[in-house]
Amino acid sequence: MDTNIISGTVSLNNGFQRAQWVRFLTQTPEGKWELLKSEGTGECTWHDDEKVSSMEVALVGKGIVGGHYGVSAHTSQNYSKGFFGFTAEELAGPAPEKGYTVENHGAHAHDWEVVETLGQYLMAQFLNGSFVSWSAMADGVHEMPYCWGCQAAASFALVINHELVDSVTGCGDQTPRLVETREKCLGEKKLFTSSHREDQAREQQEENDRSNAALKAGWSQEWAEVAIHIRSSYRVSAVKRKGQNPLPALRRTYPGTWTYIPAGEPDTDCKVEEVRFTELAQDKNAELVAPQLGYVDFWGNVWARWQVSYIPAK
Repeated sequence: MDTNIISGTVSLNNGFQRAQWVRFLTQTPEGKWELLKSEGTGECTWHDDEKVSSMEVALVGKGIVGGHYGVSAHTSQNYSKGFFGFTAEELAGPAPEKGYTVENHGAHAHDWEVVETLGQYLMAQFLNGSFVSWSAMADGVHEMPYCWGCQAAASFALVINHELVDSVTGCGDQTPRLVETREKCLGEKKLFTSSHREDQAREQQEENDRSNAALKAGWSQEWAEVAIHIRSSYRVSAVKRKGQNPLPALRRTYPGTWTYIPAGEPDTDCKVEEVRFTELAQDKNAELVAPQLGYVDFWGNVWARWQVSYIPAK
């Protein structure tokens, strides 16, 4: 918000589809603000129009100086040059009503902003003309005005007892959607949403957690002897000399599914009960960061080497 405070006189000018104005305000006994009068240049549309192109206006009392530019209601953007007659402390003080205003940013681009201070309130009422009070909205989840180009976009606000309790806004792969009923959101006093990006991040984190748990199990004391046996069997020199394959014997001793994963192959999604053995033993206290699918080689000489997967029989 532009809280520039000006005084004296102001020079107003117009241009092609651009106008400037001064709006003088008066306060009612109830503490609200009303438009007393407005003076301005009007916009210039064609070269022969007779609208005022410039004027000097004395800033008396209290009000706001602003203007607009743009070719239509879809692209017109308001702007403020500043306030007059107010102090910075007044403008930073609480608004007589709390709510929101809609800001237009151009063709197919607008969003909403919370109005809490007097300065925000005056601009919403007399600059944008789009102030909406929370008191005018029923309790519940509301779909808010939000658009950002030709991509998917959505915005939700949860209003309870004429107050904004929670909100979420996003576009593209961050476009929010409700994942619980509106009744639950109202009862729990919070929005339950997700997006495509959040879904992907959550799925990746769950996969990483399972992989980390499986690898930790693979070098735990419980499986230490098995891990030593597997690693010694798969040593290059041992394979060349004896061609050892430890899995057949392990399948007889430990019922379940034993799988050899060659070096360089993308890591497979681990199961909850899975145990993973790697070519090199790792420090069990080391911080684990599981590789993303298909990026095994990026993680160095441990993740790029072979693994053995064991899923116990149920």
